[in-house]
Amino acid sequence: MIALYLNIAEALSEIPALKFIDMKGGEDPNIFPAALVSFDPLNHEQLPKGSTQADIRFTVNVKFSPYLRSEGKGTPKEQLLALREQTNVIEIIKSRLVENDVEGIFGIMLAREHAQKKGTDYEVPLTFYGRVEWSPDTVSLA
Repeated sequence: MIALYLNIAEALSEIPALKFIDMKGGEDPNIFPAALVSFDPLNHEQLPKGSTQADIRFTVNVKFSPYLRSEGKGTPKEQLLALREQTNVIEIIKSRLVENDVEGIFGIMLAREHAQKKGTDYEVPLTFYGRVEWSPDTVSLA
């Protein structure tokens, strides 16, 4: 599973607007926009010669810093424009993961998204489906 995370993180690292990428869990970053990746458990289906395949569901939780009028940083219009610039990364993430293959995950499609505010941060969980295959031939015993 960690190899799949690393492949997704590598794909996301090609997006310059993202400032932080990690697995979800532990302390949340104060660096925005951030992408936190989580996985549902995999249920492998046996194939010939010891190989397996599984449907995978993973979520990229995109986090943004809020605009706070009380901070006095620009006009409300300027603050909303700055937030809009941060949220453009959502469309870039969706396009990157769906249109370009992520190593080890095939047929990625966007399944669900929603927006919420948690505390003072905005979160947009993007849930994707795909398929993974594993073969003992791909394991190196070095």
